[in-house]
Amino acid sequence: MAKGSNLFVALVTLIVGGLIGWFLAPKPRAANQKAGGHIIRVDKDAKPNKEEVELNKDDHDVAFWIEDDHDTDLYIEFKDNAPFDGMTQTAGGRWRVHCVDYTCFSGEIQQGAQGGGTKYKYWKVVKPKSGSPGKEDNGWIVIRP
Repeated sequence: MAKGSNLFVALVTLIVGGLIGWFLAPKPRAANQKAGGHIIRVDKDAKPNKEEVELNKDDHDVAFWIEDDHDTDLYIEFKDNAPFDGMTQTAGGRWRVHCVDYTCFSGEIQQGAQGGGTKYKYWKVVKPKSGSPGKEDNGWIVIRP
């Protein structure tokens, strides 16, 4: 009898574990659903390859900026402390995403960020490592839904 009850417990455990895994596993995305990381290339004149980038808050989208000339520093700055977590305020009053050398990363979209197609203006600032004056241009992040 002990052998039969051990088999029953093992079978129930296997079924319960499978059901838990099925409910917790990520669901497949629709073919037309964008998600993940969006790469924005910036040239030495601070011109992006995309003027406007849509990020989906529900999909936890993030943005990566990369500057083509590795002899420069790239900064991505917003007027306010929105729409991304972890931004730091500059001496000039703008808010900057995390940047290292010629790359920047947005981080997660803030929980309180306005969705529904709200546009956030930002500046791409490219500064030569030589210390000479940099260049900047603006772009837009659109937060959906």
